[in-house]
Amino acid sequence: TAVQTTIGNLREGMYKFIMTVTNTEQRSSTDDVFVMVTSTPNVAPNVSLTGPLANASFRQGEEINLTAVASDFDGSILKVEFYKNNELIGSDETAPYSLTWKPAPGNYQLTAKAFDNDGGTGTSTAVPVTVSEVKSCTVNSKSASQGSFSSGYIVTWETVNTDVIITWELLDNKDGVVAYLWTQTPFSERQLNSIGTKKFQITLSNQTPGATLTYACKFAFAGGMSVTSYQSYKVGDNCNATSVETPQLRQDFFYPNPVRNELTLHVEEGTHQLTVFNMAGMKIMETSVENGNPTDVSQLPGGIYYISVVTENKKIYRSKLIKK
Repeated sequence: TAVQTTIGNLREGMYKFIMTVTNTEQRSSTDDVFVMVTSTPNVAPNVSLTGPLANASFRQGEEINLTAVASDFDGSILKVEFYKNNELIGSDETAPYSLTWKPAPGNYQLTAKAFDNDGGTGTSTAVPVTVSEVKSCTVNSKSASQGSFSSGYIVTWETVNTDVIITWELLDNKDGVVAYLWTQTPFSERQLNSIGTKKFQITLSNQTPGATLTYACKFAFAGGMSVTSYQSYKVGDNCNATSVETPQLRQDFFYPNPVRNELTLHVEEGTHQLTVFNMAGMKIMETSVENGNPTDVSQLPGGIYYISVVTENKKIYRSKLIKK
């Protein structure tokens, strides 16, 4: 049996019509259909950002995974574009739609824009996120207040807003390592969180910019322990920054420049921390270097870079490096 009905005066929008059929024995069955009422020949696609979450906070240098879902009622999705403050970041043509983004510090409004097969577009609601600047200092040392170190250790201080993140890494070949943070005055000890093999970390919240923090690290391992010398850091210092083009100390602390495959430090004796940044300020190489020994930089593409060296005695050398 065929039946027909007419419905008029519908506003624009999506409708779901349900039909119910009932026989003489009062048994029923239903069916439904979706209908889009629109004044245009093509229905615009729908798109939503699913990641990151609104008001999320990230650190400088951290990769952010952008994700979106998109659908088209009367066709198919060709691609989804991702935007920061209305500036295109990139696009993805295959669901699930995603993109990896590593932004500079700042506040961003993120949106996604979907394109369908009939030329229609739809834009998501904006998602605000914040990327905080990281100010850091790194020290590579063998000095000890108790015991001794053969290869040494690396301590990195990072200021993110009012948080200071301290990371200690033991370079000596030891097993079963645990680490404890030593406060100098008044003395106290607390265990650090393990974040990898012989690598430990703690976050100190609500620190005062400009205040000086002084700590040592006790590494306990099978057969003994060693304690680093006390290391100090001023909250907010940025020893590894590349924004200052004029070096703090002399420019001729390495040779040759321009360099092709190897460079050699000529500063004070010891093992120092060498860091290379690109012109955008992103860290692309970091290594421990013995004074007077060649360091391989052949993997760097040709161009201009910033170079920073922090010595065992915390002296800082900065300059520009030209790579052939």
